[in-house]
Amino acid sequence: MKYLTFLFLLTAFIQAQPILTLDKAKHDFGTITEGQIPTYDFVVKNTGADSLRIIQVVPSCGCTEPKWSKEAIAPNGTGVITIGYNSTGRPGAFTKSIQVISNSNPSNQELTIQGEVAPRQIVNGIVSGNLLFSANNSFLGDVKLGETLSQKFYVQNKGTRPMRITSAEWADKEHVFVSFPQRPIFAGEVVMIEVALNSTDMKAGLVKESIVLKTNDTQEASKTLTIEANI
Repeated sequence: MKYLTFLFLLTAFIQAQPILTLDKAKHDFGTITEGQIPTYDFVVKNTGADSLRIIQVVPSCGCTEPKWSKEAIAPNGTGVITIGYNSTGRPGAFTKSIQVISNSNPSNQELTIQGEVAPRQIVNGIVSGNLLFSANNSFLGDVKLGETLSQKFYVQNKGTRPMRITSAEWADKEHVFVSFPQRPIFAGEVVMIEVALNSTDMKAGLVKESIVLKTNDTQEASKTLTIEANI
């Protein structure tokens, strides 16, 4: 009888606890421009039977700026954890974790943000006519059969007039895919060119693909990007 009473009290205690439930725990900002501070609202719901309090939100670095609901969240109520990412001086891909500490069970949960920061200015790049490339070749490393990897090349218009990439030409259309801006690149602007490699049904070994970009650059109309990988 005492054992049953203990189980009843234990069950009641567990059911009375607050439970922090996330609508999702990961957000991808996609590509943003260096200097921007994008934010995302993670919605939390109290699916328990007692008031929920978010005690602390701890980011993995100072570039991540959290704000959260300070007041108690009633059962079935919702709150918001807003996460901002300061991209100033941080070009390139990023993945950041944020620990959420509350009086929930469990008391610690993790959020993740990720994205790609396009540089505002390209430094020490590859000059090709009026365009400046962050790089003109990339080794993707070891790629498993069936895996898809991509490389982002950044390009800046260093001229005084708008530039346009009119077309892209490459040999292996079955496995290599190229995306580039379909609009003019204005003076001083940085844009992204993405080259993806899908290794499905490819032969094992070293592969190399050159992509020739046709532009309206009067100094040097053709630009070449190269990717390599070991399948």
